[in-house]
Amino acid sequence: MKYIESMFTLILITFCLGTTITSCMDSDKKIHSMNETIQAAKEKAENDKDAFVAEMKEYQLEWNSKYEQNKARIEKLKEDKKNNIKAAYKDKVEELEIANEIIKNEIDTIYVQGNLEWKNFKKSVDQEIKNLDESIDKFSEKKI
Repeated sequence: MKYIESMFTLILITFCLGTTITSCMDSDKKIHSMNETIQAAKEKAENDKDAFVAEMKEYQLEWNSKYEQNKARIEKLKEDKKNNIKAAYKDKVEELEIANEIIKNEIDTIYVQGNLEWKNFKKSVDQEIKNLDESIDKFSEKKI
């Protein structure tokens, strides 16, 4: 009887010890898997950040080209001697020039935290650019 109790105790201890070791191994595997997942997420975030910065730089370059075009168009309006003697004409040309400079300043000093904020900023600036282009076009056609 003592032999059966000893065997039962030994089997019970072995089972508990085996369960403990096995459960620790699973935790190590889970921790290792979690670390791999975290590392992959960090790499993806870094790649996304690089792409985000590259997109902002590309947008700035595109805008600088558009800025120069608008500046040239405004200079043409300034050179119109016939209409340039009118105060209202001068004021409107100056207004267009200031609007162009304001947009340039906004784009040169871009500071956004995330993708959603970037999309909202870009949408807002794109609308301002569109409005400026339309104003220049309408003004060029009218010439007060």
